[in-house]
Amino acid sequence: MTEELTKDIVREKLLESKKLGWKLEPEKSDNILIDKLFRKASKTQKGGPGYPEFILTNQNYPELVIIVECKKDRKFHESKEGNNFVLYAVDGVSHYSDSLSKEFNVISIAASGTDKKNIKISNFLQLKKSKFEKISSEFLNPSDLYEIYVTKTSKSDFELNNFTKNLNERLHDEDIKEDKRCLLVSGILIALQNKPFKKVYKDHKTTNLLFNSMIAAIVDELEPKPENKETIKKSFEWMKYHKVLNSDRAFVVNLIDEINESFNNYIKTHEYFDFVSKFYVEFFRYASNAKSLGIVLTPPHIAELFNDLAETNKNSVVLDNCCGTGSFLVSALRYMIKKSGGDKNKEKDIKEKQIIGIEKEQDMFVLSTCNMKIHDDGKSNIYFSSCFDFEQNKLFKNIKPTIGLLNPPFKPPKKQMKKKKEELEFVLNNLEMISPNGITVALLPMDCVNTQKGEGLILKQELMLKHTLLGVMSLPDELFYDSDTSTVTCCIVVKAHVPHNKSFKSYLGYWKDDGFVKRKWGRVDDKNLWQEKKKLWLDSYFNKKEIKELSALVALKPEDEWCAEAYMMTDYEKLNKEDFEKTIKNFLSYKFINDKSY
Repeated sequence: MTEELTKDIVREKLLESKKLGWKLEPEKSDNILIDKLFRKASKTQKGGPGYPEFILTNQNYPELVIIVECKKDRKFHESKEGNNFVLYAVDGVSHYSDSLSKEFNVISIAASGTDKKNIKISNFLQLKKSKFEKISSEFLNPSDLYEIYVTKTSKSDFELNNFTKNLNERLHDEDIKEDKRCLLVSGILIALQNKPFKKVYKDHKTTNLLFNSMIAAIVDELEPKPENKETIKKSFEWMKYHKVLNSDRAFVVNLIDEINESFNNYIKTHEYFDFVSKFYVEFFRYASNAKSLGIVLTPPHIAELFNDLAETNKNSVVLDNCCGTGSFLVSALRYMIKKSGGDKNKEKDIKEKQIIGIEKEQDMFVLSTCNMKIHDDGKSNIYFSSCFDFEQNKLFKNIKPTIGLLNPPFKPPKKQMKKKKEELEFVLNNLEMISPNGITVALLPMDCVNTQKGEGLILKQELMLKHTLLGVMSLPDELFYDSDTSTVTCCIVVKAHVPHNKSFKSYLGYWKDDGFVKRKWGRVDDKNLWQEKKKLWLDSYFNKKEIKELSALVALKPEDEWCAEAYMMTDYEKLNKEDFEKTIKNFLSYKFINDKSY
């Protein structure tokens, strides 16, 4: 009997999920980065390439790779020492997993034996830059293994959510205001990147000395432009004068210990995850001042969708002219790094030259700077300024943005109205900074695109006079469930500096169902529906498809309503009492919030 029998048995099982998008490759992979990681993975450890029997990938889950190592004899399943990579299945697959986990999450299958009924199986999971751990001994197909992977990573997310929630409650008990909690946690994360501080922070005898050391470490790590050095220092000076923090050294040291253990370990396995915005959402969940500022933070899957719509690539230069905590910048960074195919020089260029943010609120500016630094962006191009006062010529001497991504501050209800910029003014400002034929994608309240009078109409006219409205997509009603806001939103896609042709048909999408469901800790993709939903949406958008109850193509004018709901045919047979009640409630809620005469 030969090892080919083992391979045949395993191959048959692996192909059960072929229709669900799993690609099976023997030994070498078409994926350039995977192949590159295997080039120095020889099991003899003498250099040269080494490859497992099978490699499985799925374009819907690009962060995950499944690999398989086979042996014909069950006695060669696993050695006691675990380092006999050539002879034993488990040892060999762990060796390959170590190589791949530098850039991917890896599921490994070790299979031995030539009897289908008695084949020995061990399944392992190794998250990126983390440990190799056993997850099952069952003979499972790729989709079943993926379910285990989701459960494991969701558990990790759940633990992070719980820690963040408990941390919020503890900081509240210590009388630390919402707007300072995120600065404190972000500052600690940055300071812990400073080796001298990490080594000695427990040795400081007073909190004043500890905070002086922390602030110095933060400034050293952020390497701010000279004009921003004092701004960053001022944003953290409050820690030294906070009565509770200043009197409780043990609390501060324990807090640093816990953040180091909980978040830094998580960062290693969740690269380019937007931690700072996650803190901000939790810390402001029940705070009224976040709503009064118009702060609505973009969910990660929507930020990724915006990059898809903008066709962001490794050579894109991305601008967010009201970047807040940096959600879109982190998303674009992750997106471009993925597209760079493991080219480290290109990754360096992306981090240093291709991400640009502008933010006028001091603490938000500092948070976005911290956010980029957490993701190893040591030369962050975050500018402390109002985008409307920004000196474009000074910034764009050598490089001009090709893509704009933004979620502008939402205007407060009319009852609280002060002199605030219209959301579309931020969009027009962004477009002015984008190179001709570049793409701007923005998240806006629905009333911005539906307004048919006043200043809103004037802004819509200006947009079409100078630029092309490619599309408007109605987004899920409860998109900002995490932020405790009921704002109904849309996504607008615009081509810069190409006047809108009157006969051009803009794409209008009814993108209300993203497959996410509400849980205590937010909206989550529990049923793994998002990737298929997104695939359908993008296909209909890029191929200009009119699909019943999903999309329409319409030649629009400024005075028109720019939303799919106004043009799609309604299937009244599907309407029921619950739909009617929900619509009435949404309408009344909208009127109550936005109409001062109501």
